[in-house]
Parts: sequence; C-alpha cells; structure tokens
Amino acid sequence: AVGKEIPAPPANWANDAAEDCALQMAERKTTLMRVQNRLQQTFAKQLRPGQSVWEWSYETDEEDRSWPARCRATVTIPVVGRSFTGAWVRGQRDAQIEACGLVAQFLSEGGEVATMLSKGELPRTLSKGSSTEFADDMSDSALGSETKEQ
Repeated sequence: AVGKEIPAPPANWANDAAEDCALQMAERKTTLMRVQNRLQQTFAKQLRPGQSVWEWSYETDEEDRSWPARCRATVTIPVVGRSFTGAWVRGQRDAQIEACGLVAQFLSEGGEVATMLSKGELPRTLSKGSSTEFADDMSDSALGSETKEQ
C-alpha cells in the first residue's frame, strides 16, 4: 500500500479573527505614529521646543443615530499653514486615520516638502478624502503662485 502525502495547511490556518483584528488595530495606530514622526523630521527646524507638529479637530454627523457616529477629522499642520480634511467615516479613530492618510500623501507625493517651502511653493489644501486635487495641483505650472493659508 502506498501512503498518501498529507497536504500542507492553508497559509493562515493558525490565525483567528481576534488576532487579525489586533494586528489591524496595531497597524492603524502605528500609521499615525509614523506620519507624525515624518512630519517632525521634515519640519524639525521650524518647530519650537514642545510645539505639536499637528492639531486635530473633529466633526460628527448630527443626523446619524448609529454607533459609532459618522465623523470626519481635520488635521492642521501649523508650521506650513495647511489643513487636511478626511472623508466621513464611522468613528473618530477611523476619521483620524483618513485625515492622516492625506498628510502621508502630501509628504510622499510632494517630494521634499521642506524644499518646496524654501522656494515658497505650496500646493492647495486636500479635503474630503480626495487624492486627485493634490495630484492636479502638483502638475499645475502655477504652483509657485500658491500662498499659505492664514
């Protein structure tokens, strides 16, 4: 009698839903920390000792009776006079992550933000979770004519 080989288990056979959820939560939390660190490194020379690199504000949908409520976050980066408003999502934490993604996009797509600032160039504010506005602004030949928000 010839023995059959036992097939290999699926790749995630030992994972459970709770573990996957914990990993996702950790990834989301580190996303915020990584973007904050990038901002601090990029603008280290412009930040005063103890100055926060960003300021957060939140809006909730007053009509929404679900829990968690629909929310959107706006993050302001004072050293550049820029604000980023994320899309409406469920919960304050997810809203913060949405807005944080726009800041990360600004840092990544904008190349060296510090270089742009030294030349007086700033693209327009991102808002409502849109990534196309920023891409359009970056290809705009009049980029140097943009001014910081007051």
